[in-house]
Amino acid sequence: MTNDELRIGMICPPDHEMFGGVAERLRKRGHAVEFLEPGVELPTDRLDALDLLVNKKVRWESLHALEYA
Repeated sequence: MTNDELRIGMICPPDHEMFGGVAERLRKRGHAVEFLEPGVELPTDRLDALDLLVNKKVRWESLHALEYA
């Protein structure tokens, strides 16, 4: 990973119409993008590995992850 590369987590399906395109553009700019399954409690060690976390829809599990991040 370079100093400019961010590790970005997206809480949404990888085939999401909007976020899929956003992820592709971010990857072209050299960032690592990981899709995280919505509606699932995310382990803190997985969140700790990210620089940025975004989500599409507010769910309790996503709220906890965003609060932790």
